[in-house]
Amino acid sequence: MWNIPNIAIPEEFYSSKNNKAIEECVMCGKPLLKDNAPYIIEKAFKNNPISKETELIFEYALCAECQQSTASKLSEESLKNIKMYYELYVDFEKRQAELKDIKNFKLSDWINKCIITGKPLSEYKEFQYGGMFFQNTMLLGNIPFAVGEKAINDMQELISKKTRDFLDGFKEKIIPPGVRDKVPDDFLILM
Repeated sequence: MWNIPNIAIPEEFYSSKNNKAIEECVMCGKPLLKDNAPYIIEKAFKNNPISKETELIFEYALCAECQQSTASKLSEESLKNIKMYYELYVDFEKRQAELKDIKNFKLSDWINKCIITGKPLSEYKEFQYGGMFFQNTMLLGNIPFAVGEKAINDMQELISKKTRDFLDGFKEKIIPPGVRDKVPDDFLILM
């Protein structure tokens, strides 16, 4: 159905609760593995410099319908600024060409370094990565990709107050109450 190379969902995108594919949209509860539409998964992490461990801060899956609904609530100014920011630093045509060679595809090449700076995520205190999926496969298009703390902070500067307020409310919906205290205020929902 999709004319995009795909692979089975990698374990890096499995639910941290049961180590299986995430089955439902966090917003509407739609069964993602049976639906005929793509969905996104995003995960955010914090590197602990003392223990040298990486801690998951949040994860969610969002169906295409909810993702579009969410994106429609962001200000045009914010969307334009973030799009320009990515276009300034990322050659998406080159990425797509590289992702078509799935025989040599290694997920770690795409989610272990920041798409903006090229630095390993291990150098950042905080980072996020995401991917696009269809049923039980990951689609290899412009994503998967990861961003480190510097890019997250840069994008925070590019969004309007309206968008920031909306994203704060969105985080309240998708992040469980016991986890919200761990999420830094400047974490940006990327997808």
